[in-house]
Amino acid sequence: MKQFVCPFWVALATWIMPFSVSQASNLTPPEGFRAIFNGKDLTGWYGLNPHSVDKLTGEKREATLQQMRDDFTKHWRVENGE
Repeated sequence: MKQFVCPFWVALATWIMPFSVSQASNLTPPEGFRAIFNGKDLTGWYGLNPHSVDKLTGEKREATLQQMRDDFTKHWRVENGE
């Protein structure tokens, strides 16, 4: 069976691709939003829900958040900005 590729979709993908790549390089979020990834590292990311420590305070809270960050980086990493 021969595969048929619709020329319209090929042309559309060829035309859209440069726009999507240029948008991906723009790391500034729109007004009223904040970026969740800085494109460089895992700063601000946690392995578990950081809201689960809302009732903790002081050193206990910081120690728990640090443990989450440490566990997170064992399984996740940034490569080539992704």
